[in-house]
Amino acid sequence: MQILRKYNAKYVLVFVPDELEKFYWIAKIAGYNSTDFLTYDNTTQTYEPTSRGQEVTLLRLIYEDTWQPRHFTKIFNNDKAKIYRINY
Repeated sequence: MQILRKYNAKYVLVFVPDELEKFYWIAKIAGYNSTDFLTYDNTTQTYEPTSRGQEVTLLRLIYEDTWQPRHFTKIFNNDKAKIYRINY
Protein backbone atom coordinates (compact mmCIF):
# COMPACT_ATOMS: atom_id res chain seq x y z
CA MET A 1 0.00 0.00 0.00
CA GLN A 2 2.91 2.34 0.72
CA ILE A 3 4.27 1.97 -2.80
CA LEU A 4 0.83 2.43 -4.38
CA ARG A 5 0.23 5.54 -2.28
CA LYS A 6 3.69 6.93 -3.11
CA TYR A 7 2.81 6.88 -6.81
CA ASN A 8 -0.77 8.05 -6.22
CA ALA A 9 -2.17 4.92 -7.84
CA LYS A 10 -5.94 4.77 -7.98
CA TYR A 11 -6.46 1.45 -9.77
CA VAL A 12 -4.75 -1.94 -10.12
CA LEU A 13 -4.93 -4.12 -13.23
CA VAL A 14 -4.36 -7.87 -12.78
CA PHE A 15 -4.04 -10.19 -15.79
CA VAL A 16 -5.18 -13.76 -15.18
CA PRO A 17 -3.58 -16.30 -15.69
CA ASP A 18 -0.53 -14.27 -16.79
CA GLU A 19 0.20 -13.04 -13.25
CA LEU A 20 0.16 -16.63 -11.96
CA GLU A 21 2.66 -17.68 -14.63
CA LYS A 22 4.94 -14.74 -13.69
CA PHE A 23 4.61 -15.30 -9.95
CA TYR A 24 7.72 -17.50 -9.79
CA TRP A 25 9.86 -14.61 -11.01
CA ILE A 26 8.06 -12.01 -8.91
CA ALA A 27 8.79 -14.05 -5.78
CA LYS A 28 12.38 -14.80 -6.82
CA ILE A 29 13.17 -11.12 -7.46
CA ALA A 30 11.74 -10.29 -4.02
CA GLY A 31 13.98 -12.97 -2.48
CA TYR A 32 11.26 -15.54 -1.74
CA ASN A 33 10.58 -19.14 -2.77
CA SER A 34 7.42 -19.04 -4.89
CA THR A 35 6.32 -22.53 -3.80
CA ASP A 36 5.87 -21.22 -0.26
CA PHE A 37 2.95 -19.22 -1.66
CA LEU A 38 1.79 -20.91 -4.87
CA THR A 39 2.15 -24.42 -6.28
CA TYR A 40 1.47 -25.88 -9.70
CA ASP A 41 -0.41 -29.15 -10.10
CA ASN A 42 0.90 -30.92 -13.22
CA THR A 43 -2.04 -33.33 -13.25
CA THR A 44 -4.75 -30.66 -13.43
CA GLN A 45 -2.44 -27.99 -14.91
CA THR A 46 -3.68 -25.44 -12.39
CA TYR A 47 -2.07 -23.18 -9.83
CA GLU A 48 -3.02 -23.64 -6.19
CA PRO A 49 -2.25 -21.08 -3.50
CA THR A 50 -0.85 -22.26 -0.17
CA SER A 51 -1.98 -21.00 3.23
CA ARG A 52 0.90 -18.47 3.16
CA GLY A 53 -0.37 -17.28 -0.21
CA GLN A 54 -3.42 -15.67 1.38
CA GLU A 55 -1.17 -12.90 2.75
CA VAL A 56 0.15 -11.94 -0.71
CA THR A 57 -1.79 -9.01 -2.16
CA LEU A 58 -1.42 -10.17 -5.77
CA LEU A 59 -2.75 -13.63 -4.93
CA ARG A 60 -5.64 -12.15 -2.92
CA LEU A 61 -6.59 -10.13 -6.01
CA ILE A 62 -6.41 -13.19 -8.26
CA TYR A 63 -8.22 -15.51 -5.84
CA GLU A 64 -10.71 -12.91 -4.65
CA ASP A 65 -13.49 -15.51 -4.50
CA THR A 66 -11.53 -17.36 -1.81
CA TRP A 67 -9.83 -14.47 0.00
CA GLN A 68 -11.44 -11.06 0.08
CA PRO A 69 -8.84 -8.49 -0.99
CA ARG A 70 -8.11 -5.84 1.62
CA HIS A 71 -8.16 -2.20 0.48
CA PHE A 72 -9.46 -3.03 -3.02
CA THR A 73 -12.88 -2.95 -4.70
CA LYS A 74 -13.31 -4.92 -7.93
CA ILE A 75 -14.83 -2.76 -10.66
CA PHE A 76 -14.21 -4.96 -13.73
CA ASN A 77 -13.72 -8.66 -14.42
CA ASN A 78 -13.53 -10.86 -17.49
CA ASP A 79 -11.61 -14.01 -18.54
CA LYS A 80 -8.32 -12.12 -18.99
CA ALA A 81 -8.23 -9.23 -16.52
CA LYS A 82 -9.53 -7.76 -13.30
CA ILE A 83 -9.48 -4.09 -12.37
CA TYR A 84 -9.65 -2.93 -8.77
CA ARG A 85 -10.05 0.52 -7.25
CA ILE A 86 -7.66 1.12 -4.38
CA ASN A 87 -9.30 2.15 -1.10
CA TYR A 88 -6.73 4.00 0.99
